[in-house]
Amino acid sequence: MTKRLIFAAVVCLLAGSAARAEDQKPGYPFEVVKKSGVATFAAKSYDEVWAAVIKTMVASNYKLAISEKDAGIIEGEHVRAESTRAWVGKDADEPHLSAVVEAKGLDVVVTLKWTRGEKILFRSVASQQKKVYGEFFQAVADILYPPEGAT
Repeated sequence: MTKRLIFAAVVCLLAGSAARAEDQKPGYPFEVVKKSGVATFAAKSYDEVWAAVIKTMVASNYKLAISEKDAGIIEGEHVRAESTRAWVGKDADEPHLSAVVEAKGLDVVVTLKWTRGEKILFRSVASQQKKVYGEFFQAVADILYPPEGAT
């Protein structure tokens, strides 16, 4: 019995360490301001950043609901696979992403707002936001700043 408790405690500690390590992966720098992620993309045009944000949303399974380039507003709703919809429920709210793209001098600033929808997750909303924003901004940066030799 004691060995089982020790084993369970070790497994829990390892799982917690893995989750923390996952949250601390280096990525494109951003900050969270009023529950929104804000990242600045230097030396890129408005059109380049706009296109990268659109590509990232679509690649992340978000269906675009609004795309107003002149206003700098993009909104999308996450599209779940049918198998997931059957498990979660067809009427469940889907996560939403809203992006505002703004040219500021030689830089372009992207403000991203993620709304969770109805999802059962074990992380706090703030932790989930940081993960979503970090992965999103890294994907945008990968498009805008590809590694040397990548084509």
